[in-house]
Amino acid sequence: MKSEALRQRVETWLLAVWFGYPRGWQKRIYRLAWPILNQLSKLVDREARRRALKVERLPGSARPAVIVVGNLVVGGSGKTPMVIALARLLTAQGLKVGLLARGYRARGNRVPRLIDARTPPDEAGDEALLLAQTGLPVAVGSRRREALDLLCSTHPGLDVVISDDGLQHAALPRTLELVMMHPMGLGNGHCLPAGPLREPIERLNTVDALLLPEALMPAARADLKARGLLARDDGHDRDEVGTEGASVSGSNPASTVASGPAMAPTPSSAPTQVSAQASTPASASAPAAPSTSIPAWGPMAGSPVSTGGCAHRKPPTRSTAASMTTPAAGRARSTPPARPPRAFGVRTETGSIHPLGQNPSSTPETPETFVARHQGQTLAAVAGISRPERFFGSLRKLGLDITKYPLPDHARISPEWLASLPEATLIMTAKDAVKCQDFPDVLKQRCWVLDIEAVPEPALLEWLLPRLGAAAPAAAGTSRSS
Repeated sequence: MKSEALRQRVETWLLAVWFGYPRGWQKRIYRLAWPILNQLSKLVDREARRRALKVERLPGSARPAVIVVGNLVVGGSGKTPMVIALARLLTAQGLKVGLLARGYRARGNRVPRLIDARTPPDEAGDEALLLAQTGLPVAVGSRRREALDLLCSTHPGLDVVISDDGLQHAALPRTLELVMMHPMGLGNGHCLPAGPLREPIERLNTVDALLLPEALMPAARADLKARGLLARDDGHDRDEVGTEGASVSGSNPASTVASGPAMAPTPSSAPTQVSAQASTPASASAPAAPSTSIPAWGPMAGSPVSTGGCAHRKPPTRSTAASMTTPAAGRARSTPPARPPRAFGVRTETGSIHPLGQNPSSTPETPETFVARHQGQTLAAVAGISRPERFFGSLRKLGLDITKYPLPDHARISPEWLASLPEATLIMTAKDAVKCQDFPDVLKQRCWVLDIEAVPEPALLEWLLPRLGAAAPAAAGTSRSS
C-alpha cells in the first residue's frame, strides 16, 4: 500500500496546482517546473489535434450506433454511473445495448475479451466489472475498435453500443459524443501535464452534448456560454464574449480576480507576474488583461490559478473547432455537429446499501434502515475513487459516523489490509466492492456497499432517441431536431 499512498500524494498535489488552490510550496514547485511542463503541454496539445483528424463519425443510421461517454479533464467525472444509467434507459426503450470499456489496470487488456460479473477483477478492471453487473454484453480492451468488433460479432443484434470513456481513442468510430464535465470545471485550462486537460478546450466545440452536474448547472452554463462552448437555450446562437472589464488588484497573482468571464490560458503562455498597471479596464481594441481566475463554477470557483497571470484564448468559434477536425487527404472526416453542443443536467443519488457477502438470503437495505441499525457505531469508509470526499460526504449526509480511508483511484485492495481495519463494520463504494468479491467470506460479512446512481434529466433521452435514427423504435414519429 506504500506505492498507492505515494500515488495519492502526487495526485493531491497535481489537483491543487491544476485547479487553483495550491499551498505556498506547491505553487513554488509548479513555477520552477513550468518551463518543462509548458513544453510537454504543447506536445500534448499538438498530438490531440493530430489525433482528432482520424476520428470517424458514423451516420445515425449505422448499426449499431456507438455512443461515447468521455471527458476532457483527467480524473473521475462519473462516466461509469452515467453509462449504466444510459444503458438502462435505452434498454427500457426496447433497444439491445452492449457496453465497451478499456479494462483499466486489467491484466492483458491489449487483447479484447468478453466479460461478465464473474470475471476476476484483475482480468476485467473495476469499472468494467461494474458495467458487467448490469447483465448486458460487455467487451473490454485497450484497442477499443477491436473490442467493438468482437462485441458486434458475438452479439450481432445490438442496436446501440455505449463506450465508457474513449473520447480520445481515435480508432473507435462513434455516432455521438457525450462529455461528462468535471464538477471542478476546466481547471487552469492547460493540457497535461501543466493542467488537467486531455485535449484543448476547443474540443468541446466538436462534441454533441455536455453533461453537467445538476447542482452546478446555472453557473456552469453561464461560464461555458461565455467561453463560446455552449448553445443558447434556443440552440441557434452562441455568446461571443471577450474579456472586457477584466481587472486586477495589486501585483500579487493570488489577489487577481477577473470580473469578466473566465477564459482559459493558452498552453504556450509562461507564468508571469501580473503588473498593477494591468488594472485599467480593457477596451474592445486592446488585448485582454491577464487573469488568474479559474472557471466560475465548481468547488474552487474563483480561486487563483497557480501559474500567475497568463494570456487568454479568445472564445473558440466553429472555425477554430473545425481546425481540429479538418483531415488530410484520404483520412476519415470527423464532422463537428452542425450546432454547438447541448447541455443536460445529471444528478447523483444514493441507492440501496447491500452486503458484500454472497449470502442468498441477504437483501439490500434502504439507507434509512441501515443508518438506524448502526446508530452509535463508527464505520470504516473505504473509497478508492478519484474524489473520495464525495463518497464520504454522502455517508455523512445519511447520518453515519465514519472513519475515512481514502485510496487512490483504481487502487488495489488486499484482504490483509481490509481485515486490519479496527472498525467492526466497513462500507465501501461499488467500484471497490467488485475488487473484493473473492475475499474470504468471514471478511465479506463485515462489508457493505453503497450504490451511487446517476440520474440524467428526462430531456437527455428525448434528445438522444431521434439521433439514433431507426435504431430507436421508441422514437418513431418523433421529428428529428437538430
